[in-house]
Amino acid sequence: RTGFEELRHTQKGNNHQVYHPFPNLDEWKLAENLMRSGLSHAKIDRLLALPTVSVYAHILHHHIPTIYVCQMVTRANASFHNSRSLLQLIDAIPPVGPEFKCMNIKVRGNVLDADGEPIIEELELFHRDPVECVRELLGNTAFRDVMRYAPERTYVDEKHSERIYNDM
Repeated sequence: RTGFEELRHTQKGNNHQVYHPFPNLDEWKLAENLMRSGLSHAKIDRLLALPTVSVYAHILHHHIPTIYVCQMVTRANASFHNSRSLLQLIDAIPPVGPEFKCMNIKVRGNVLDADGEPIIEELELFHRDPVECVRELLGNTAFRDVMRYAPERTYVDEKHSERIYNDM
C-alpha cells in the first residue's frame, strides 16, 4: 500500500471522513483557502470572528483569485474559531509520504572573522529520500490517469499551430 492508501485505511478504521480532522468538505475548503490566501493570522482571526463566513477564495489553475459562494459555515458550527485552532487542526493531519530527516551541515562563508578566517556556520538541513518521494508519487492513485512516462509534445491549441516548450 502507498502512504495515501495507508492513511485512508487508517481513517476508515477509525471511522474518520476523508476530510478528518475537519468534519466536512466545506470546512476543509475554508481551511485550505484561508491557508493559501496569504492573510495574516490577525486577518484570519478577524474573518473567523464574523457571525457567518460564506465566501471562499478559489484559485484557478492560472493562479487568478476568484470568489464564489458556498454553503454557509456559521462560526458556532465551525470546528475552528481562530487561526490558532485552525493551525492545531492542520497539525493533526497525519503526514503522508516519506519522512523528513534533519542533518547538521557546516557551511563556510565568504565573510571573514577577526582573524581573517572564513566564518563557518552550522545549519540544519531538512530533506527527504528522493527515491522514496518518487516511489510515493508513482504509487499515488490520484495521479494514475495523468502520469506520463515518455516525453510529449504540447501545443497552444488543437490545431497544433504553436508548440509549448517548458522545463518539464
